[in-house]
Amino acid sequence: MHTANDVLAALRSVPMTTAEIREAWSILKGRHTQAAYFEAGQFRFGEKVRFMHKGAVMEGNVTKINHKTVGVNVHGRDWRVSPSLLTKVS
Repeated sequence: MHTANDVLAALRSVPMTTAEIREAWSILKGRHTQAAYFEAGQFRFGEKVRFMHKGAVMEGNVTKINHKTVGVNVHGRDWRVSPSLLTKVS
């Protein structure tokens, strides 16, 4: 079985046609979407979370869970944040 690094190295070194590049992009985009759906499902409405924005720690509550983003309210301001950038706060 190949690791992700093996696949990335092959993508960098193997000559590919435009059609092959499009197919690889389609596969990677689908995997990214699946990962985003899974990550978003790890959060619950009302849960306290934190994320970084321009070097500052932002902390708020989950207000909405979308397919690829999570809505977070921080001091009355709503943010749409990628779930991969969120950390649960206990």
